Amino acid sequence: MKKRRKTSNQNNNNDKTYLNIMKGKFYNNYLFKLILFRIMNALIVDTYFNPDEFWQGPEVAHNMVFGYGHLSWEWKLNAKLRGATHPLLLFAIPYKFLQILGIDTPLLVAITPRIVQGIIAGIGDAYIYLYALKIFKNEDIAYLALFCSIFSWFHFYCLIRTFSNSIETVLTIISLYYWPLITTSLSKEEDEDTNGVLSSSRMYGLFWCGTCVTMRPTSAVLWLYVGLCEIYRVKTWKGRFNMLFYELIPAIFFWLFTSLLIDRWFYGEWTVVLFNFFEFNFVKGLDKLYGTHPFYWYFTEGFTANVAFFLPIYFYSVYNVYFVLHNKSKYTFEMKYLYGLTMFTMCIFSFGGHKEFRFILPLLPIVFIQCGYALFEIKQKISERSYKYILSFLILTNILLGTYVSVYHQSSPTKIMKFLRNEATENGGNDDGRVLKSVHFLMPCHSTPYYSHLHQDIPMWFIDCSPPYMVKPETETQQIKYFDENPLAFVNDLYFNNKNDAKLVTKQYNKKDHDQYIIVKWYHEQLPSHIVTFDTYEKRIMPFLTKHGYEKKKEIFHSHIKGDADSNEHFQYASVWYREI
Repeated sequence: MKKRRKTSNQNNNNDKTYLNIMKGKFYNNYLFKLILFRIMNALIVDTYFNPDEFWQGPEVAHNMVFGYGHLSWEWKLNAKLRGATHPLLLFAIPYKFLQILGIDTPLLVAITPRIVQGIIAGIGDAYIYLYALKIFKNEDIAYLALFCSIFSWFHFYCLIRTFSNSIETVLTIISLYYWPLITTSLSKEEDEDTNGVLSSSRMYGLFWCGTCVTMRPTSAVLWLYVGLCEIYRVKTWKGRFNMLFYELIPAIFFWLFTSLLIDRWFYGEWTVVLFNFFEFNFVKGLDKLYGTHPFYWYFTEGFTANVAFFLPIYFYSVYNVYFVLHNKSKYTFEMKYLYGLTMFTMCIFSFGGHKEFRFILPLLPIVFIQCGYALFEIKQKISERSYKYILSFLILTNILLGTYVSVYHQSSPTKIMKFLRNEATENGGNDDGRVLKSVHFLMPCHSTPYYSHLHQDIPMWFIDCSPPYMVKPETETQQIKYFDENPLAFVNDLYFNNKNDAKLVTKQYNKKDHDQYIIVKWYHEQLPSHIVTFDTYEKRIMPFLTKHGYEKKKEIFHSHIKGDADSNEHFQYASVWYREI
């Protein structure tokens, strides 16, 4: 038995030495280049994908550091659905450095979160290579996995955005790298040893796994599968007991305590955001407020669109493992483990009513490792010329789609905020003499970034779309529904209170009310200096705009096609209107 343990330890040590050598070599040659590439990627992407990119991260962090910035209904005391760990660690701390150094210019405040996420995405690319290398012990496969990540249209489009899904993706691949491979065999002594090399590696994995779940609670689904497989891998009950009580429970308590402290600081009271999130989305099923999709959506649309042109390569890897290699290759079981991880996660997510493309972003690094393996196998079986055609096709198609959605499709929101940033404040003047005093967004809620992209403490307002039970005053119709049905009647009521309804005046609400609810403003006493709207609404409120002396100062292209599946409107351009006040 001692001899067996020695042999097993030698193999583990040899693998560890090899990986450390290759890791050092890769870091020296490529890490900086990958980070630089993703920073450039982050600055090139200039389109709007989903409001959460800005409203659940940088906007919250801006409020933390600078004292102003909108907190959406999820952050109110009656909801407490979001944990403050993600915006605090990733964006508030960099903002604070900018503030301390006195360089918190509007431009730097706007781009810093993207740069931070670009750095993180570059590290994620590196760990895709390292995890593939750990599995296959083959540099060619590892480089091909990295190739798939670099040229993936969806990674280019989404990985550098400031979603919690983006950091979740990177933390997932880092955690999996440190986690013991499912094919790693243990002797009885190693199985029961809580201080060995494998246990140490698993502790690193647990640390990053805990970070991941703290920032994005739904990632617990993926780690449930990993944990169950680890129980299978650890054969003895003593080994499982040691793993549970010496590793898993301490890690859970550490991250639960950390998140409790951070959320206690943010909300001013004790709360378990993980429980609130689970209760809202799964017990009450209120995630359907954001729209619903059929059970099979991830399999027919979500996964297929994200993987896109790599999909035939992925299917080939599945076919090769299950129908060609069977158990002939030492990597077969590891690959089946990764297929199982992908399918398990998508199946569990499919039970949720609300689904989004970005929710399965953390699965893409795993998919690209499998695609890297498939490309390596394909290379052995076809001519070099045919192989180059395949690579050229993957590069060209992904670049074309990635460029279109990253530069053109739904490109007006960030450009609108750039235009407003360049408008004059009361302390200066621009070439046209315009002064930016206030901005109202007459368009669907959260259609643009907000204070995190303006960084000027001026009055701004947008049409509310919060759940009815989270708003005061209570009304029969949501603001956004009223606006969609009759934009012209809405703006006339909004600025002139034609209904003269005293219940809609918000001066009656105190700070406690504002902390607990979204206080919806139905009446404005003064017209704003700037109005931002989309073309379809512009045409319908034109009588209002011309009557009150507004002039169009900017028109910015938005999209060629309808981009929101939940809306019947197609917005071709956005416009900025100005009047002197």
